Amino acid sequence: MFFPVDMRMSVAGPVEYFQDKAHQRQAMAVEALESSVKILREKGEIDAQVSSADAADLCGSYGLPVDEEWRAQQSM
Repeated sequence: MFFPVDMRMSVAGPVEYFQDKAHQRQAMAVEALESSVKILREKGEIDAQVSSADAADLCGSYGLPVDEEWRAQQSM
């Protein structure tokens, strides 16, 4: 069946519009997931650093007073 060009364009226009919107939403979802993965990886690295650090060193790195008596007991 043959349709005039104007008829095909009137049907193709909305279809293309919705396809573009779907691609935009998909791209935004992928970007959000990539951002989430990046944040979780950074958090994991920070957690690993904190877990492996000495409590007195952590206090010192944040400018908190370090209890020397506690440190001496830990090194025994």
